[in-house]
Amino acid sequence: MSDALRYEVGRDVATLLERERGGNVKVSSMQAVFPSITEVGMPALMPHQALKLAADGSFVLADGMPTATTPQREAVLTHVEPTARALRSSTYLNMAGTERKALLKDSKLVYLYHNKIDATGEKAATQDDVFDACADTVEELAALARRVCTDAPGARVVITADHGFIYTRRELNECQMLGKPDLPFLDAPVMHGKRHLVVPNEAVARLSDEARGVFVNVDMGRLGAGFEGFAPRENVHFKRPGGTNNYVHGGMSLQELCVPVIGFWRARSGSKDFVDTRAATLRVLSEGRRVTNSLFSVNLIQEEPAQGKVLPCEYELVFTDASGNEVSDTVKAHANKTSVNSQERVVHAKFALRAADGFSAKGPYYLVCRERETGKIVWRETYTIAVSFAPVADFGF
Repeated sequence: MSDALRYEVGRDVATLLERERGGNVKVSSMQAVFPSITEVGMPALMPHQALKLAADGSFVLADGMPTATTPQREAVLTHVEPTARALRSSTYLNMAGTERKALLKDSKLVYLYHNKIDATGEKAATQDDVFDACADTVEELAALARRVCTDAPGARVVITADHGFIYTRRELNECQMLGKPDLPFLDAPVMHGKRHLVVPNEAVARLSDEARGVFVNVDMGRLGAGFEGFAPRENVHFKRPGGTNNYVHGGMSLQELCVPVIGFWRARSGSKDFVDTRAATLRVLSEGRRVTNSLFSVNLIQEEPAQGKVLPCEYELVFTDASGNEVSDTVKAHANKTSVNSQERVVHAKFALRAADGFSAKGPYYLVCRERETGKIVWRETYTIAVSFAPVADFGF
């Protein structure tokens, strides 16, 4: 469970995990509970028959049990599965390897809580760093999933979130803020944030039809009877002292309510589910195999998008003679395009022949493609070089 993991960030986590050898990834989504805050969202992610909001809105009960702290959540889990554990992801990673393996061996269900995005965004001093926190979260969650599958081969990992968030680079104008005159029932809220408001049913009777048009009325039935929820439209905020203005959540926008559900497991080599990774490849697109100028271009195409199990790769292209001597400069070519449109995966490589006395039209010469990191030759294409004037190093002086 990663606090405030927006769906788009979750997709980036899935993309990274798809590059694992034998890694299997399934991505879906679900709707978070309103109000989209941690105090409500985390209990909703636990196995339960019923959630109930306390009369004063100070806590949420899952099947009558408190859920505010990690030990309390573990107690809820053990009520369903006696071997279940709940702990922070940092606590798990700081364990010795033998401790981690023993934990996963003895427990059928383990909840790991990760909090990088919300911890950064909800502080006024660091709210503008939230997208750096998202990038860090992608790497951390992928590394955490890998670690779990290494400690417990065959484990099934599910990555999800309690809610998302909205971020606006500039603070809102006054007309985008709702104050006390807009909230005639503000004297009796049980939950009140910049993007949500929960009030007792009896207080709603004082709300006029005109005032109702300012908000979106939200059904609170999942948290028990006796309450009604209200959310401002678009990215409007309720006026609240302190806190953050650029980073907010709690409302019912798509960015706040749509959270990812990522399933990940690692298949063993040789099993039917095992899919190995492979490098994206290039092939010559140009039809001609004859060079008649010392400066020329060759068009290549990346055969598949660099997605999922197809990994980006960097190649070196160079022309050689029959003995393997290089007769042109070396050109770097990146096979890293992700577009499904083949026309957008065309690579243009420009070459210059090296200084020489001349080239034999009888050849043969070769365009050699090799992996830049390993130097391994991937393919060779036969060419004829018939240049009437070949450059010389000192231009005859």
